[in-house]
Amino acid sequence: MKSKTQLFLVLYSLFILIMGFYGYQQTGSLASLITGLLFGLLLLGVSYYFRQNKPWAPWVGVGLTFLLFVTFIYRFNKTMSFTSIFMAILSGVMLYFLIWYLLQKTRKIR
Repeated sequence: MKSKTQLFLVLYSLFILIMGFYGYQQTGSLASLITGLLFGLLLLGVSYYFRQNKPWAPWVGVGLTFLLFVTFIYRFNKTMSFTSIFMAILSGVMLYFLIWYLLQKTRKIR
């Protein structure tokens, strides 16, 4: 399960990076570019440490992904754009994988 979750986290972080550039290209939104770069690179770093078995890495991934989830929900409520709700759903799915991984890990410890 760890390798799948880690792979999904890498793909998710790359997608966040790409969508930051896409948002900047389409609308000229500097906020999209900065947020995409910041969170994409942070999540790539988290996925690296996740692979290195750092116990805090999945928790940081949950926190960052949750912040993105809330941001995309807020953006959707404000703009009603498909991109915002798509990114919120994608963030929700990533949250599910991370939380599922953490639940499985805590069950193995007991």
